Amino acid sequence: MKIDKKQLWTTEEKAEILKVSPVTIKRYIADDKIPSIKFNGIRRIKGVDLAKILNSKNKSYAK
Repeated sequence: MKIDKKQLWTTEEKAEILKVSPVTIKRYIADDKIPSIKFNGIRRIKGVDLAKILNSKNKSYAK
């Protein structure tokens, strides 16, 4: 999957991409494991941060 690093993703979109629940994403944000910004009252995740997570996840599966 190609991720646009300039796009902002919602927690629900990110949860779908990472195959976890939105609650898990919100918990990661609260624990500062995933950086996010609040935009128009909605929590958003930068595409560049999503790409980093996907790259680290793929590297962990390669081991």
